[in-house]
Amino acid sequence: MAQYNVEIKQSGDGDRFDADLMPVIACCDEAHYGFSFGFNPGLLTPGNNITIEIRGGCANFTWDFTGVHTNYTWANATTSGRTNTLIASAGADPIPITITITDNCSTVLSMVIRNAAPTVSPPTFDPVDGSTVNSTDTITMTTATAGASIYYTKGEASPPDDPVDTDALYSAPVTIDLNKYWKAFGKKSGNVNSEIGQIATGYNVAAPYTFQPAVNGDDGGLDNGAFYSVYTTNHLRMGYQQKSFIRFPNTIPALKTITAAVLNLNGGGASTAGDPVNIRIWFNDVDVPVAPTDVTEYNALVKTTNYVDWDSMPGIQDVVTAPNGIDSPDITTPLQEVINRIGRSGSGAIMMIIENNSSGVNRWRKHTAYEGLAIGPPYGLYAARLVVNYVI
Repeated sequence: MAQYNVEIKQSGDGDRFDADLMPVIACCDEAHYGFSFGFNPGLLTPGNNITIEIRGGCANFTWDFTGVHTNYTWANATTSGRTNTLIASAGADPIPITITITDNCSTVLSMVIRNAAPTVSPPTFDPVDGSTVNSTDTITMTTATAGASIYYTKGEASPPDDPVDTDALYSAPVTIDLNKYWKAFGKKSGNVNSEIGQIATGYNVAAPYTFQPAVNGDDGGLDNGAFYSVYTTNHLRMGYQQKSFIRFPNTIPALKTITAAVLNLNGGGASTAGDPVNIRIWFNDVDVPVAPTDVTEYNALVKTTNYVDWDSMPGIQDVVTAPNGIDSPDITTPLQEVINRIGRSGSGAIMMIIENNSSGVNRWRKHTAYEGLAIGPPYGLYAARLVVNYVI
């Protein structure tokens, strides 16, 4: 319930009384006045009101308030009774407001209703504190107080200083980047500033990292059963009668939480021989993956239980036309299976296994190998990319 500070005084003598003490004031005929105040929940803002009751005294009473107070009205404008309600309608001026009550003896009583200005509601955040987010996600800040401005601060490794009105002004969702901690407050003219709202526990921020093969031999495969480490014109094939592997060294630390992962491929020359091309993606389910060097070693690779199907794989344009390549469906689930291996140490290598999955006859795609369209050295610029968001 809102708190009101009320001063009551009899006109002329300057005496002041605390409303909570139920003051007794002498009138010309020695009658006595007692006052009680009923306060509705909330501040004296549109839709709220204050009810005042006069006990005893010299009836009748005339209710008014001094000065011009826009959009304040008495519930009973011409009443001569002992009870009345002051209503603040839409657009009411902020109080304090001085109420005057004149009794039958022409004694004028005045009450100064003092109320602290409304307090802005603290900002809230979406996502909520403790959420796991990607660094590319955005944070939304809102306050229930219409028309209030929000100012904020942010921090990566530790909570930031409390914001002031010279800090960043919120106007639209903000990219989280690597900022785990956030603070914000609301401000509105004529109102008390809000309390500080904050992301105090911190977000679990997953930042994007890109990994690629590092040496010749990190990618290769089987073409119709024959092993190769680099196919003709320095590319790898996927689709009909194709199997391939891509090894990514120095990758994700063990036991990290992955929030998103895709395989990104660039074109390796002629990119298609018709549709459909459907492939299946696993990871090598071992602690320390080693790139195979022949058919026997390839066929001995242990696959993860989980896999992802990439059906109707689109054509891959050349790197000049489409340097950003194409992305696979999300492969978080099989990748997380490998990262969760208890025996995996440090930021070791991981290896992807890709095989045909009911592609049409002679339907395939090819993408740039580590050697990169013979444009190196340096090699690897357009090699396959494993793009992963994981919690730091």
